[in-house]
Amino acid sequence: MNFIKNIERLGKIDKLIRIKRTGTPDEFAEKLGIGRRQLYNYLDEIKTYGIEIKYSRNMRSFFYSNHKRLHVRFDLEVLDERQIRGKEGGFVFVSPRPAYFQAARQLNRDF
Repeated sequence: MNFIKNIERLGKIDKLIRIKRTGTPDEFAEKLGIGRRQLYNYLDEIKTYGIEIKYSRNMRSFFYSNHKRLHVRFDLEVLDERQIRGKEGGFVFVSPRPAYFQAARQLNRDF
């Protein structure tokens, strides 16, 4: 799933920047499994949130320069219908498969 992969990648970007172990831009992109241009797209997106990221040739790493950082958290929990009723916020991802199989079982019972 592309969404989850992006969240995981943002978490890895944050961690490597935080510990100042990104390496050069090319090395950083390679660690993330993306191209250099895509790396800069991610960094530009992060910067839109007021987080300053700079590169140090001496450290050979990107670093947070304004004492702000990205905090990435993603929780995935499978809930039954009773648990869903008690939740507020977020969103519910409903897979089309269970409905299909449920409908197929219902049709088989009718015959």
